[in-house]
Amino acid sequence: MASKKKKQKKARKKKSHLNIKKVSLDQLINQSKQFLDAGRARDAVSSLKLAIKKGAPTDDINPMLFRAYLLRESQLRQKGMNVEADSIHCQAATFMPTYDKLSDMDLIAFMKGASIEDLISTYNRYIGENSRSSAVEQYLAGQFLIHRQWDLLDNLDERVPLKKDAAPVFRAAELMHSGDWESALACLKPVSRISPFAPARMFCLAMVSFYNEDDSGMQRALSMIPEEFPIYRVVKKLKKNPADLACLWEGPVNTEKRVAEVLEHLKKKRFKDAASQLRSIAELICPDDFDRAIFHLLELVWRFTWDNTINDYEYFRFIKRLLPENQSELLTAKTEYFEFEQPLINTGQYLMHIDAEFPDREHARIAHALILLHAVEKIHKENFFVQSLRWDFELLGPALGITADKPDECLIEMTLKAIRLDPENRRSYELLANQPRYSRQIKNLVEEGLIQMLDYFPDDPFPCLELATIYYEKNAFRKAENILKEAMKRAPHDSRVIDRHVISLLISADNSIKKKKLHLASRDIEKADALSGKATLPLVVEKQILFQITEQGQLSLFDGKVVAGAGNVLSVIDRAVAHLSPFEQISTIAMLILDATGRFPEWDKKIFIELDRAFRHYAKSIKDLSSAHIVSLLKPLSKKVRPLTRSRHIAGVILYRCKNILKYVDDTDIIPVLDILVDADLFKPALDEIKRRIKNAGGRVKVLLEFYQVVILHLTEELFMDLKAFQKVKDKTPESDLESLRTSARRLAKHASGPLKSALESFDFTMPAPSFGPMDDMTSPYDLFDDDFLMDDNEEYDEQDDLKDFFELLEAVKQNPGVFDQTVVKSQLDTIIKALEHFIVAMGLRGAPDFLINEIIKNMRKESPDMAKTFSTVASLLDTEGINALSSEARAFLFGKA
Repeated sequence: MASKKKKQKKARKKKSHLNIKKVSLDQLINQSKQFLDAGRARDAVSSLKLAIKKGAPTDDINPMLFRAYLLRESQLRQKGMNVEADSIHCQAATFMPTYDKLSDMDLIAFMKGASIEDLISTYNRYIGENSRSSAVEQYLAGQFLIHRQWDLLDNLDERVPLKKDAAPVFRAAELMHSGDWESALACLKPVSRISPFAPARMFCLAMVSFYNEDDSGMQRALSMIPEEFPIYRVVKKLKKNPADLACLWEGPVNTEKRVAEVLEHLKKKRFKDAASQLRSIAELICPDDFDRAIFHLLELVWRFTWDNTINDYEYFRFIKRLLPENQSELLTAKTEYFEFEQPLINTGQYLMHIDAEFPDREHARIAHALILLHAVEKIHKENFFVQSLRWDFELLGPALGITADKPDECLIEMTLKAIRLDPENRRSYELLANQPRYSRQIKNLVEEGLIQMLDYFPDDPFPCLELATIYYEKNAFRKAENILKEAMKRAPHDSRVIDRHVISLLISADNSIKKKKLHLASRDIEKADALSGKATLPLVVEKQILFQITEQGQLSLFDGKVVAGAGNVLSVIDRAVAHLSPFEQISTIAMLILDATGRFPEWDKKIFIELDRAFRHYAKSIKDLSSAHIVSLLKPLSKKVRPLTRSRHIAGVILYRCKNILKYVDDTDIIPVLDILVDADLFKPALDEIKRRIKNAGGRVKVLLEFYQVVILHLTEELFMDLKAFQKVKDKTPESDLESLRTSARRLAKHASGPLKSALESFDFTMPAPSFGPMDDMTSPYDLFDDDFLMDDNEEYDEQDDLKDFFELLEAVKQNPGVFDQTVVKSQLDTIIKALEHFIVAMGLRGAPDFLINEIIKNMRKESPDMAKTFSTVASLLDTEGINALSSEARAFLFGKA
């Protein structure tokens, strides 16, 4: 039913879009004015953009577009969507009329979205072409009163009297802030009635009249305060009924003192006293919505768990003490989401409670989409391990948008769910397009999302360009060409579209060269040459050279001369690259070698020798390139040009022919270069360069080089996991550089597997500890296994080695389920489950409260990441019968929280 309504709504929207295209220009402009008057900002923007397409003068349309965008910005700020509002503010600025045609009210509307520094510079430019505006100056005065950044007054134009009038306001602002209205009024006595600060004086007079029970005097003073006064909402409430402002009847409040008392109570774990103080503060902050105020205060208290001032268990008990059940469950889920220890589970559980935080269905829908996007971005950026949803799949899968428990597809499906919830958020489509896609199924899912974007963004070429990339990846060349034609219709002058059209022509030429249809290849290359810009010029020149070498006796593309044999290769290259910069020359020839190698077995070896000679000739200029240029030279080619070459990794081609190139790279740029080399499996050059630099390096660079050296040695020589080597580097790293090291570890984790991958992801290189944080007397996780675990009575038990072998067996079973004898696997699983149940009984955890079990699980993940991963592996191998046989405590250890 919901799907049917959605289709009907889309059809109505499409129909209205078609109808609006048929109306005349005058009707469009009148309709835009009606939309503006009715507060329909988005409809006004659409109509005005269509009017521009129909030829309306921009001088008439731009001021209306400016007001429409400002109206939309205001609407977004009222909803609390400040990031989106800031984006709209930037769009409004592009349509801002010249200052001599700008009204006071339009200027104030624009200023409401700007910082106080921008307010000053904008008003200075305004009065450069207009007379002063009392309304704008009153607005500026109010902003100074609120922000109290008095030093910025020096930046104002000398003609503006704010600086002259501000002297008595300095002290008055502090007195107003502390509630001493009579003293503030006395300070403001010198302020004249025509001063921009006069509304502040009137407000002080109103407050003094209120406390003197002079209601008529208060109302007279309030009536003289303009709507642009920064706290006009308070003025309106005072005009209507002062009783609505309960804080006026309770005397002065020392907020700083109360907050200090709360902090002291928390540090000394006096939670009852802290709860009492928080209730008191919440009533003062928001008497009409006490629970909401408490909720936000508790969000601030959560930070005390970061430095162990209070532990998680105490914090969750504190939440339950102060909030009703639905709000306490929401806050628990929210804090665990931001801790992000189990990315999918934490995200899904938070989304299950999202309606409690956003009662408005529209707001909940947008929040749901943004949380999904945030989770996907965080998982990608920080390279988090994504665990299976096997146990919670039916519960959390729908909230996350995941339809199948496949780790390589779940992030794509989460992004698609965000798109369905908020199809007008452009960022979600960009995130979808930038995610890795290796399988055909994932490419199909990305294609599905981008096709939807075509409808929601009818003027944007982005979905067309990304769809073209996917079609080329799937070898659907005709589809790629057709969608690029659509991109040309949408944005014929966009450089991205032109560049992609050039690449499309080169792909077509490449296919023609393979099929020996050189006349077609010649035509496409000539078209590409005519269209190419700076970004695509090396690609075009590379294909020109390739074509000419392949021509083998036919007319040359350059000057009609005939090419014959390898002797002409160098002269062909010289002529082709003569107009390029040294950087482009080297890049072009490297791409040519990469492109030709392995594709043309019929070529004489002499031709490849000539290509190498050409590269070495032009590579002499490398010493004159900047370090940043050399890094760019080594970077993998863009995925957009992948159909043109056999590989994106060009670094190997360059390093093989120019082994000393890395000595021209600065120390500050060497880490990005090492990432490029590791990504291309060029481990030996990476280790050689680290060895050359590490003696003379210092500071952060030296630490990072040592860390990369240890990681690469493990990747290449398949060393036994030497945790001490990693920990040694980590221990001597200054606190200020640890985050750089952690970031590098997560980048390198994608090239590793097994324990090395886990250690790099978690940035934990310690052996599993036998304690659980505060519970020092508890048994080690390895004590789950008795001495007779996995051995016969006559065998000796070699502790960690036997366990390590067993864990590797489990991982192998998980990766290759059909290879191992399932009877043996089931027997081993039964053994470890029995050991786990024995551990639960031995530690007195049978029937223990959930919070205690959860605390143990959390500490286990921190202290023993390998053990936690093993439990996850065991859980993934259990069938339904095995899961149902587990105790609730064992289920918590294997699948997460109790």
